[in-house]
Amino acid sequence: DFVRNLSHLKNKTKSESLPNIDEKYFDNWLRGFIDGDGYIGYGTNTPMIQIKGYRGRLQKLNNKLEIDGGISGKENSCRLTFYGNNARNLAQKIYPNGKETEPKLNRKFPDWF
Repeated sequence: DFVRNLSHLKNKTKSESLPNIDEKYFDNWLRGFIDGDGYIGYGTNTPMIQIKGYRGRLQKLNNKLEIDGGISGKENSCRLTFYGNNARNLAQKIYPNGKETEPKLNRKFPDWF
């Protein structure tokens, strides 16, 4: 019930909402969201973080983050992409203690961070 109350898992593909969680857990949720629906690596030799999802949700996420990301793609198959310093700023947000941040997927931890 706790997870269902987050309003995040049921039909998440077409959801435009962000989870209803305490702000202190948001960065942890975001790290998990990127672990599941994102990519951390390089785009044309520059750091890049990309998240896939429904346009409405990605627009809300982009606004909430206040980090300049670009949205591309169709309504239900979009990408929110951060490059260069914007990707580094987002990495700092989701990995506040660098390699010591837990929990994390080591395969998703950026080697450029």
